[in-house]
Amino acid sequence: WVTLVIAHELTHQWFGNLVTMRWWTDLWLNEGFASWMEYLAADDIFPEWELWTQFAVDEQQLALKVDALEHTHPIEVEVKHPDEIRTIFDAISYQKGASVIHMLHDYLGAEGFRDGLRHYLKKHAYGNTDTVDLWQALEDVTGKPVKEFMHAWTSQSGFPIVDVEQSNDHLKISQTRYVSNPTSPARNDDTLWPVPLLTTGLDQTVADKKVTNVPVIGEAPLQINVGQTGFYRVNYSHDMQTSQLAAIDDGQMSTIDRMGLLADSFDTVKSGYQP
Repeated sequence: WVTLVIAHELTHQWFGNLVTMRWWTDLWLNEGFASWMEYLAADDIFPEWELWTQFAVDEQQLALKVDALEHTHPIEVEVKHPDEIRTIFDAISYQKGASVIHMLHDYLGAEGFRDGLRHYLKKHAYGNTDTVDLWQALEDVTGKPVKEFMHAWTSQSGFPIVDVEQSNDHLKISQTRYVSNPTSPARNDDTLWPVPLLTTGLDQTVADKKVTNVPVIGEAPLQINVGQTGFYRVNYSHDMQTSQLAAIDDGQMSTIDRMGLLADSFDTVKSGYQP
């Protein structure tokens, strides 16, 4: 804990002091970024601690539980008066903020993310920025649609549950908003997110439609959120669950992915998405 706190506060010397957010509306990025970077830095120094597993359990799962409430709020909240500032120091700003940055890092790749961040810090050193300035810097370096990708995750409340069914040569990926209350009208929300399919054997990396059919290249993947870096719940078909259980019995699945399957299964059952 001491290591994480020190890494968090040191991060602010660059992300917060060298480059400072223009206004409190972007607090989530200042704090969410430091809450993510503390794990990246500490993991590099102490890999034996397996800190990304701890991140998934302590930070990501907390954010998923809070953001599954029907009256959650978006990451980006406009602050009109300083008296409103204290209301956004919460799990959405910190834990969800860190989780979507973790997802973006995986989506862009470590090298692209690092080079884009260096470009951002050099360009805006000793200045003030808005969130979009970071997205633009990352987009300039990686060539990926970062602004469009991240806007959906920061401007909208909640997150999706992704239903996955396996056919012979493709996966059927469906998404809808995940809400923990089975009777909530928010379940009828038609919001869509660009869902990065973080796995191997698929030729499409982002599912951004209500239903997406993704061709399978070679052997079908057991999971679509390997490493648990995506900020969404997954509800797998019975056939896929059977294959996953066999892989777990054979010792073929990592600790963090077993945790992800367990957390997704427990919450989707508790919320009535599967029996």
